[in-house]
Amino acid sequence: MQIADILTHMGRFIAEVIDSLGYGGIALLMGMGAMGIPLPSEVIMPASGALVAQGRFNLLCITFSGALGTLCGSLIFYSLGRYIGRGFVLRYGRYILLSPKELTIAERFFLKYGWIALFLGQMIPLLRAYIALPAGISKMKIRLVGVTCFLGALVWSFTLGFLGMKLGDNWERIEPYFRQIDYLVLSILFLLIIFAIWLRVRKSSLT
Repeated sequence: MQIADILTHMGRFIAEVIDSLGYGGIALLMGMGAMGIPLPSEVIMPASGALVAQGRFNLLCITFSGALGTLCGSLIFYSLGRYIGRGFVLRYGRYILLSPKELTIAERFFLKYGWIALFLGQMIPLLRAYIALPAGISKMKIRLVGVTCFLGALVWSFTLGFLGMKLGDNWERIEPYFRQIDYLVLSILFLLIIFAIWLRVRKSSLT
């Protein structure tokens, strides 16, 4: 099955859930997407926005539903990171090139700047599905996590919903552009992994 076929089936599934469950379906799908399940917000919210154009939904209501669903999914991922993640990384981190010292540095960085990462991360395709995990590992205050995730998701949900509303039945035209952003994010992550491996090998050769 080609990628285009997968996206087509995914789009149909998303449309059926929203059509059946309404605002609750939007929240459910966005929550699942925030937990790393491959249900892209850049399909869910524009599809919901198209229904706003048809008079079936309200723009502010789909925005709130999308943000609330994202918040719930993010808090679940945050909890996994907080109660399981650190022990897992300490035990298996060497296999992903992350030493306890490097974990401590990452935790300090996230405790200081994590709220910015959480807010902006909600507006970056692909990354938004996992950004709450390191917040949990670094044990950020759950209130701060909740507020920043919700506000970031609110902006993102409104933007995509508004675009879908303006495009109407042609909302699918914007999806390929977000696929390109996904590929860009993946490419950057891949390059960062290669760079980390190079640094680790270089450090080992000097000691």
